[in-house]
Amino acid sequence: MERIERADGVTIINDAYNANPESMREALKTLARLAHPEAGEDRRSVAVLGAMLELGDEHNIAHIRTGETVVRLNIDRTLVVGDDAYPLYRGAVAEGSWDDEVNGCRPPKRRRPGCRRTSAPATSSSSSHRTG
Repeated sequence: MERIERADGVTIINDAYNANPESMREALKTLARLAHPEAGEDRRSVAVLGAMLELGDEHNIAHIRTGETVVRLNIDRTLVVGDDAYPLYRGAVAEGSWDDEVNGCRPPKRRRPGCRRTSAPATSSSSSHRTG
């Protein structure tokens, strides 16, 4: 996990290289602690998450649990990128994410002309879900 502090006050946590369920969970916990410290001013938290590769039979459940973790940690906004990460999106929605808290998009090469964003990476017919 790499942490980058930009001059404009934005903190970037990069766990893209060889991400796995444990490292992604720790990166999300770090993001939550930075955004909502015990003392000090709250900051907005945004997670941009893609698929964790080479998980074999654990692929779907690991991504669903990561989506649940995003909601439980109260991450303000989550963007799920790519069809392989769709279970992560579904996990967040099932755990109680609503409105624009979680969105999904296909990688640019897979989008239809004129398509900027889809709410669910795996289907174009889904929309944002509100639960609760």
